[in-house]
Amino acid sequence: MNTPATPHKPRKPRKARQTGIDTPMRTLLRTCTEDERALLAAKAGTHVNYLYAIAGCHREAIAVQKAFAIEDASVYVHQLTGGRTPIVTARQISTMCSVAGFCDAGA
Repeated sequence: MNTPATPHKPRKPRKARQTGIDTPMRTLLRTCTEDERALLAAKAGTHVNYLYAIAGCHREAIAVQKAFAIEDASVYVHQLTGGRTPIVTARQISTMCSVAGFCDAGA
């Protein structure tokens, strides 16, 4: 017995979260060149797009190991650039979205 497949309904596009507050990750990514962003992501064991998702507070929770890997990578890039790029700590990563008012907890 063949039943017809349900037609695919396109998803509504998500609204981008916009505020005047920059997260520490967003500041780091804006300060880096394209090559430095790629290096940062590689050193952290992830992709540049994932770093942007974190920076824009589009990830609910980040693994502790990943936050420390990003911190270590930001220290490496900071040293490589002679201090031009900021260091982002695991503590900043874990709290930046709630501080910036993006936390949807309890909603």
